[in-house]
Amino acid sequence: MTEQHRLLEEEKNKQQTLARLFDDLHTFIVILNIDGSVSYSNTTPLSNPDAYQAEQLATKVWEYQAFSHNPVMQAIMKADIAAAIQGQQTQNDLQILTPEGLLWVQTNIHPMHDSKGNITQLLIEGTNIDQRKKMAEELRHTEQRRQLFREQAPMPVVEWSIDTYSVSGWNDAAKDLFGFTFEEVMGQPPEFLTPQGINVDKKDIHYALTSTHHKIISKNRCKDGCIILCEWYNSPIKDSSGNLIAVISIVRDITLEHQAQQILLNRDTEHQEILNTILDAVF
Repeated sequence: MTEQHRLLEEEKNKQQTLARLFDDLHTFIVILNIDGSVSYSNTTPLSNPDAYQAEQLATKVWEYQAFSHNPVMQAIMKADIAAAIQGQQTQNDLQILTPEGLLWVQTNIHPMHDSKGNITQLLIEGTNIDQRKKMAEELRHTEQRRQLFREQAPMPVVEWSIDTYSVSGWNDAAKDLFGFTFEEVMGQPPEFLTPQGINVDKKDIHYALTSTHHKIISKNRCKDGCIILCEWYNSPIKDSSGNLIAVISIVRDITLEHQAQQILLNRDTEHQEILNTILDAVF
């Protein structure tokens, strides 16, 4: 057996061993030579068609369609490989091109050493994080929309954390109404705005905050000591999966309105008493 034939047989056996270890995993595995060319790639739904010819090509891994579709992704892969060659383990989120389209994966690159401690190859492990990335992006857009609404709304808006039922958002109109800055109310529970001497049931508050479009009327305190009457419109915010992620409260000061109603009510009562007195005198 010639030396060349022996080397070919060793390479064939190595590929068969790797195939038994890594083929059909849900993660993709790529083994690189030090020059960036691919020595092995397993077969997974994430695989790129041109990777199957990797062993016969001198193409660098970052030149494959999986990464070359986006110069940014290509640059990240090249930088991570360069760091791994120096002995560092790297981790990055990359958007690769697959037969099914673009997909986000988390790539980990591990240096592989020989018996003398020299780095001879690199192992790339990729995990599908596409759903997680899309959910994070959706949450980011939702948060941006909430923030824009909160900041630009002309009426007082308060946002509550669903984990602690504490203030997580507070616009300028809320500051103008209650007198407190966001820094003063951040992390405070609803009871923070309740006047002294008034007892509230936390369970009732939590129910009011999480019930769909629930409206309550309550007395609230301001920073200057004033007590005002407010109407709270509470609206739960949910993501596309129906999970509750926040609660928005729109607040309306109805103090003057309530006082005017009381004056009218008292006036009607007085008129009725006068009428009753006249009727008693006549009859």
